[in-house]
Amino acid sequence: MGGEAGEGSTPEAGTGGTAPTVTTGGAAGEPTQPMGGAPVVAGSGPGPAAGAGGEGGTVPGPACDNPQLARALALEDTWIGSAKSGTGHGNEKVLSVVVGTDEHRMLIALELPKAIPNAALRSATLRFNLASNADVDLAGRELSLHRLTHPLIEGRATWINYANGANAHWDTPGGDFGPKLAGAAIAAGTSSGNVDFDVTEPVSKIIGAVEIPLSLIVRETTQALPAPAELVFTSTEDKASPIPELLLVFC
Repeated sequence: MGGEAGEGSTPEAGTGGTAPTVTTGGAAGEPTQPMGGAPVVAGSGPGPAAGAGGEGGTVPGPACDNPQLARALALEDTWIGSAKSGTGHGNEKVLSVVVGTDEHRMLIALELPKAIPNAALRSATLRFNLASNADVDLAGRELSLHRLTHPLIEGRATWINYANGANAHWDTPGGDFGPKLAGAAIAAGTSSGNVDFDVTEPVSKIIGAVEIPLSLIVRETTQALPAPAELVFTSTEDKASPIPELLLVFC
């Protein structure tokens, strides 16, 4: 997801992975339904994005009779923290996000599937599974999604480094990234559930005939809350829980 000038517009090197699952069924414009019901929380909604891109772009109009669904799971993920700036967390079963004096950000890598021939992208949703919320008041929270300038290496990424070596420091500690791609709002009173980013517009600008590796970062933009307030999401290391995934609906 890119194409805009800024810190994070440089495409990453490939991350590999297998082809996404493609199925049919469900209502167009509702990528959450085939994966198990409506989300607890959501971003700006599943409506079609303005403009078109890739091999078909996005299109408005009535629901498809036979939508085609593509699903891409995260290949790597981790979180980084400012207090222990040299520590990596790539082997942990959780991803942590919080703003404050000890800020946590989560990083994921996945492969954007090819566009489906003769079909237009109707919606794209990046989904995370919120396992717990340490804020006792369960205040509303705001998250922001960006594209990293360097490919994620989950076993090496820390608050100060994206890889091993003296020449592999982030230019800015905490990760180098481009403009905001999407936001997600976690409603007050939410302790767990799906957190969705509507990425239809940025995905429509780059999707095409080949898979595209993406490395992304999620950070909190809410005013800092009294500790503890960590938002904990399940990672690819947790084989028993949902992991980060990208859901695409074509029509």
